[in-house]
Amino acid sequence: MADSVAHRRGLSLQHRRHDVDVAGQWGCAGGGQQPGLLVQGADHCRVGFQALADHLATPPAWPSSSTDPAEATPVSSTPNLAPVAITLLSAEQSCQLQALIDQHHDTPGALLPLLHAVQQAWGHVPAGAVPAIAAALNLSRAEVHGVVTYYHFFRQQPPGRHVVQVCRAEACQACGGEALLAQAEALLGCKRHTTRADGAVTLEPVYCLGLCASSPAIQVNDRLHARVTPLRLAALVGQLEGV
Repeated sequence: MADSVAHRRGLSLQHRRHDVDVAGQWGCAGGGQQPGLLVQGADHCRVGFQALADHLATPPAWPSSSTDPAEATPVSSTPNLAPVAITLLSAEQSCQLQALIDQHHDTPGALLPLLHAVQQAWGHVPAGAVPAIAAALNLSRAEVHGVVTYYHFFRQQPPGRHVVQVCRAEACQACGGEALLAQAEALLGCKRHTTRADGAVTLEPVYCLGLCASSPAIQVNDRLHARVTPLRLAALVGQLEGV
């Protein structure tokens, strides 16, 4: 028994020596039980840090066509990335957005109410509004953009003059919601998630309109309609001006 324990301890010690030796070769020494190897690892660390310091102290390379660093552009090893196209807000839109920000700034959890207000005003949340919203609420642009893209309710592009939404949640699916959506595509002349070429109407499948007990449900512009039949859908579409 004692011989077995001693044997295992010997193997463990050999493994630790091997690990420390390998770690020392990479610039750091693990296992302070081995002083010689610890010194070796420390030497590697000093060499590595010195190389890093020398690299940081080296001035950037300048294009050969320029001799004045004040006028030249540093050569970057970072690949050129295409800029993200963001449509800037007009002066009128900026004023409208600031008024909405002032209205909702002190609301607890202000981001969602503010985004709803922006979409209510413009029909969508333009990318140009994201920086101002983020700055006003002390959020990053990524956080605001993430919320806009996560919730399907928020649009990033302007909709048509009319918006027809067909519920595709489970209750409505069970009561003919998919057939209504296909009928709406035929009646409106556009596919789901699209706006017709003339800008008259946008067709959106949604989850959900909250009328599960009265399915299938649709929403035309801002008005909800429950227990919609194919005949009722055709009548509602026929009432839309310019469609």
